[in-house]
Amino acid sequence: MPQAHQEKLLRLDVPIRGSIKKRLFHLVRPPLSRLLCLSKLNDIYSAVDKRDLPTFMTDSLRHMGVRINLSFEDATRIPTQGPVLVVANHPFGAIEGVVLGSVLRSARPDVKLMANYMLSVIPEMRELLIQVDPFGAGGSHKRNIGPLKESLRWLKSGGMLGVFPAGEVSSLNVRKRSVEDPQWSTTIARMARKAGVPVLPVYFDGCNSSLFQMLGLIHPRLRTAMLPRELLNRREGVIDVRIGSLIQPSKFESFETDEQLVDFLRQRTYILKHRKPEVAPAARIARKAVVGEPIAPPVAPALIEAEIASLPKKSILWENNEYTLFLGRRSELPNTVIELGRLREETFREVGEGTGKASDLDQYDDYYWHLCLWHRQDREIVGSYRLGPTDDILARVGPSGLYTNTLFRYRREFLEQISPALELGRSFVRKKYQKSYLPLLTLWKGIGIFLGRNMQYRYLFGPVSISNSYAPFSKALMVKFLNTHARERVGGMVKAKLPPRLDAGPNWRELCRLCCNIEDLGDFISEIEKDRKGVPVLLRQYLKLGGKILAFNVDPEFAGALDGLILVDLLQTDPKTLAKHMGVEAARQFLTLHKGERTDKAS
Repeated sequence: MPQAHQEKLLRLDVPIRGSIKKRLFHLVRPPLSRLLCLSKLNDIYSAVDKRDLPTFMTDSLRHMGVRINLSFEDATRIPTQGPVLVVANHPFGAIEGVVLGSVLRSARPDVKLMANYMLSVIPEMRELLIQVDPFGAGGSHKRNIGPLKESLRWLKSGGMLGVFPAGEVSSLNVRKRSVEDPQWSTTIARMARKAGVPVLPVYFDGCNSSLFQMLGLIHPRLRTAMLPRELLNRREGVIDVRIGSLIQPSKFESFETDEQLVDFLRQRTYILKHRKPEVAPAARIARKAVVGEPIAPPVAPALIEAEIASLPKKSILWENNEYTLFLGRRSELPNTVIELGRLREETFREVGEGTGKASDLDQYDDYYWHLCLWHRQDREIVGSYRLGPTDDILARVGPSGLYTNTLFRYRREFLEQISPALELGRSFVRKKYQKSYLPLLTLWKGIGIFLGRNMQYRYLFGPVSISNSYAPFSKALMVKFLNTHARERVGGMVKAKLPPRLDAGPNWRELCRLCCNIEDLGDFISEIEKDRKGVPVLLRQYLKLGGKILAFNVDPEFAGALDGLILVDLLQTDPKTLAKHMGVEAARQFLTLHKGERTDKAS
């Protein structure tokens, strides 16, 4: 049974001098107390079971009717042992402290929270707390020395410490037109470095009322006075909690200053705002279903094997006991290309793309080269690439003969500048083989062999899809990052026919600044995506070759897929990477040839 507890938790006890002022305050105290909802909060506190800390936190939330929405996957991200510094945003002012304590204590007992006076007024919470003054408050530095030392000792002893680095509740940022924490304290960055422990980001979704935000614009103390009422506003509500991935201490070395590190921790916390909600299995299946014709029936393996066997020896680029890598045109591989169209559509539909037709084939398949990887034991195509030599296509058909001409507008001087080049596209690896990088690397081995035999192709270009399986914010962030860090300025010679309209939010510049490379971007993207995928593998592959983005386009004929047009100048590719794909001798000859051409042109 809950304990009877008549003591009032919250009181309006203000030291006032003078009998007249005291009488006036005595008159206004009851209505002011009601306005601030102190009596209602005291009633809830009196009803709560206070036998121990876990019971108190659970029963407090129960009496308020507050439910915690935390996915099982996120809950498993909380380390059950070892020192961890937990950083969280501070949207409400008090209730998130109880929720954070409850969530962390459900995973392990050795938890402390660094918190200000709002939580410390609750006697039952004090054993959980290391009390500090709000960061940045006047004179708080000296008062916080003891608590900070205690916090470091706790971490170094192997405990888990939860902190709200803002030190005060989130408020309206007029410039950004959003409600967010004020600047986070660099004290947390110094603590993380000194303790040398991993950091776990936790994000609470939501914010206080519009009235709270407006009063805060008048004076911060009006906002503070509203906190008890805002606490009561959380009754009968759901608090969404999202937990990120551990950030290891080795990552701290990437940031020269504590300001940079704490900004990074803040952004890794706030990025969780954009994580897609959990999808029920039935809904997940329904979402994958693409409206369109039934996928075409498979081609008999014997027909494909016969076509492979009839190819000239030079068309077999590589093989071992398991795989055969071959190259041919549709005239040589009619049944194989039919199967490629079926497999493209099947593979692309699985990520929310595809043409919606029974097979993904077009007129370009008639004269492009088809690079295919065949599994000899399973008797099936594993993956494929489509190659388009521009010198051949432009001479025979003109610019309209390029597939990418359907997505982007080229000025003739651009094509003349890069030609002869090799257009790459329509690449896929079947889903059952995607767990391994071997198929994609083998296909790239084939491209390297082709380039080694045809050394005139210095430039590679083609569309790289960012599939609809990515959250809109993930796509927007990738576009902003690539336009900031990997854009090739071509003076308007390449333009998208249907440029994307994506919203990366008010903080995208800060995010792009904190992402030093594509791996950093992938870490942020994986925090958003429920399946924890990062940047598309193919996009990473092109960027490792030194690829640059020319433009982005939305393809309405391909389920609205977002395509980035990539240009790779192989003379800018790391020679070791070039040798890995082409072979050492072929790479040496290639570089000698093209560097010689460049010298001749310069002279």
